[in-house]
Amino acid sequence: MSPPSAAGLGLFARPLLLFALIAASLFIASSARRAAADPNYIENLTFFDRSPGSPRAKPYASVLRTDSNDSSFASLAGWGGGFDTWQKQFDHTKALGASYPSSGLVFIGDSVTQNWGNVDGRQVNGGGANVWYSAQYNYTQYGALNFGISGDQTQNVIYRVNHGQLDGLDPGLVVLMIGTNNLYAPTGNPGFPTADYPAPAHTSEEVADGVLATVQAIHNKLPNSHILALSVVRGLNNSDPDRIAANNADALIAQAFNTDTNPLFDYLDVTSNFRNPDGTINANISGDGVHPTAAGYSALAQSIAPFVTQYAKVDPSSAVVNVALKGTAQWTNSVDGLFSHFAHDAIDGNLNTICHSDFNGSSGGNSATPDSLTISLDKAYDLKNVEIVNRGAVDGGQSVSDARLTGVLLQVLGQNGIDVLFSTTLSDDPTLLGETHTFDNSGQGIKGARFIRLTSNNFLHVAEIRANVAAVPEPDALMLCSIGFLGLCAVWTRRRHSLLR
Repeated sequence: MSPPSAAGLGLFARPLLLFALIAASLFIASSARRAAADPNYIENLTFFDRSPGSPRAKPYASVLRTDSNDSSFASLAGWGGGFDTWQKQFDHTKALGASYPSSGLVFIGDSVTQNWGNVDGRQVNGGGANVWYSAQYNYTQYGALNFGISGDQTQNVIYRVNHGQLDGLDPGLVVLMIGTNNLYAPTGNPGFPTADYPAPAHTSEEVADGVLATVQAIHNKLPNSHILALSVVRGLNNSDPDRIAANNADALIAQAFNTDTNPLFDYLDVTSNFRNPDGTINANISGDGVHPTAAGYSALAQSIAPFVTQYAKVDPSSAVVNVALKGTAQWTNSVDGLFSHFAHDAIDGNLNTICHSDFNGSSGGNSATPDSLTISLDKAYDLKNVEIVNRGAVDGGQSVSDARLTGVLLQVLGQNGIDVLFSTTLSDDPTLLGETHTFDNSGQGIKGARFIRLTSNNFLHVAEIRANVAAVPEPDALMLCSIGFLGLCAVWTRRRHSLLR
């Protein structure tokens, strides 16, 4: 056999050489990926001032808001119930955290987080409260805490984290949504705290710095908690400069999370929930391109559900409590029909005004014909407690005298609407307007409740009534089979013993 020719060798060598080149390139690419992967990438990031001399606060710094004790922003921010300044909001959320050390789920951010809704009397008129308390998601089972404060930028959340916001907590999951206000610079918006948002707005790079620095701060305080950072949402369409800046910031944040292999860190782009295919905003977000509607919060909850299910810890003190389904409310107004607001959105976690009436020309009311609000639940429940949120002394920006709950008779009635299962006369502290007042029948619960009635000889003004159900799990099919099997075994054993005797 003659040896192969040089030309023949070339025919074999070329494919081998090509294969070797491909293998080498794959090895180099794989090595590059391994080199880029860093389990401590975000944790070790350092930031620098990208705009020296700018009056803006550094987005990665720990900065107290300049309007922290100014109440003029309260109406725009949606703060209510006596917590009318940023500092009061901050102090109250810290107190909530101290009250729920076993909380397994924490939301932290700006107004988008705040508007998930009320938690323990923190009245914020949130559009997402129905989702928060819904049977499908039921964040109360995790003892969830809402640490959103309207208007916050990244540096303000970092300040809160560094000054006690998360102290004493060890949640399974922290959901962070922050950065949209860093892209805001006010232009003639009266009442807005312009000192906190000097122009120009932060750049995309600065927003990304701020979000990643916030993740750092949270991780430093909660080294065992999973952190889910949500994308920055802003802008009305694809050509909106705010949308472009937010998209660029999101790309930088996503890149950092893709590089970091720490299993505690996750990033989720939720922007598709709020945009049509052509980039315009859809019905899930309000006309400002920032704040979700009620439908938007439902979409948001669905997006984060896999993370909540996997990482959030069930709070033993909250897992057995859920909120009764929406009830129908009947309002009997004794005097002033034109002034009365009808009851709505009862028992569903939505902090709209449920009712107020009987102004009667003065704050004295009409004791001869008292006002009565009766709420009918969808079925009979064993209640753990009844909670009433005091609307407070301001309605629609107008001061209302004698709008507290003192002297109001609370009754919980049985299924026939007659039997009184629980009764108490309410009293409250006028300095705690907006707080939640809880009535639990001395810890004994209230069995078989169907109606909740408030009767007032004065001006009645409540924001919400919640009926917390003492959940009694129904036996599933397997349990029923097991019980049946055990019963048969018991019968057979007794029969066998009787035969032996």
